[in-house]
Amino acid sequence: DVQRRTVTCGHQVPQFKTPNEQRAELIEDAKEFVKLAGADNIEFAVSEKYRAVTAIWYKGIEVVNTVVKCAPDKVFNADIFKAIALGRVQGLDVNEFENAVQPNEITRGMHVRYANGRIAKVVDDGSILSTTVSETFISTAKSNVCEILNDTNAIYTEEAQ
Repeated sequence: DVQRRTVTCGHQVPQFKTPNEQRAELIEDAKEFVKLAGADNIEFAVSEKYRAVTAIWYKGIEVVNTVVKCAPDKVFNADIFKAIALGRVQGLDVNEFENAVQPNEITRGMHVRYANGRIAKVVDDGSILSTTVSETFISTAKSNVCEILNDTNAIYTEEAQ
């Protein structure tokens, strides 16, 4: 699952990126796409519970809308799904976002589901756990079988690991 990219420094040197690094770049691309594609007349409704984004485009007197729902075997990210929804209502090519690489390593800020069905937000080891929101330490999540459900608030930088 490692993608090969080339960097030019006088000659070609292969640079390998992990799925998490690729995902982080794609999330930034999605944010930029939404910003540049003219989302001024578009409203987004994000439902993390239903893992879906609705885009409503006010095109003069016409209203165009679409709902983009995350497949059960994919990881939900609000920014990626906003880009997909925007592209669909405006008829733009969003294959890059529809075929997004999936993260393969748990990081802080993700929501994971344990084998017993418990869903929790991943926080740094040693953090004070919330009494109102289900949270889990990153070391606990990494040492158990967990499914990554949502990486909207994931921290993909190395210092967050």
